[in-house]
Amino acid sequence: MRGPDAIALALALALLPAGARARDASVVLRWKPVADAVEYELEIGADRELRQVVLSERVATPGYRWRELPDARRWWRVRGVDARGRPGRWSEVKALEPVLRPPEPRAPPDGRVVRGGAEIELECAPSPPADAYELEIATDPSFAAIVERRSGREPRFRVALEAGAYRWRIRGSVDGQTTPWSFARS
Repeated sequence: MRGPDAIALALALALLPAGARARDASVVLRWKPVADAVEYELEIGADRELRQVVLSERVATPGYRWRELPDARRWWRVRGVDARGRPGRWSEVKALEPVLRPPEPRAPPDGRVVRGGAEIELECAPSPPADAYELEIATDPSFAAIVERRSGREPRFRVALEAGAYRWRIRGSVDGQTTPWSFARS
């Protein structure tokens, strides 16, 4: 079996076709086949050295569909295993970037002043593959004093607030998993 340079690694997020359910989203890992390999050993870890392995699998093909949607950076490597069960050398460790990222606030601009009682639209860029969003509005930077909480299918909400100073943030969710909160705007 050849060395680690025999395996070229690739990564893709399996995007959802129109009408698909959010739980169908996954991370797809692929690599070049290794001569004499009858299966592959794959590891995904929470650290670059893979001391904290979160997934260890053996697969028959040079690819794997991971049903997790990581919200933090993960690391992965793979190696071929021959017909006698002898493993080759591990591939280079590659980073797997977070899939569930916080939505990015779009509007209104930070610090916007609005008349008390006037309706305003708070909007973030969508966070694929999120299929639901949650808004929080508070009177303090730590979000201990929440005055409004809403949920919806889109990353935008129309609200009317009394006169005062407020901070807002939005997070997305998919199949029970949530993104981190967006950075707060005032």
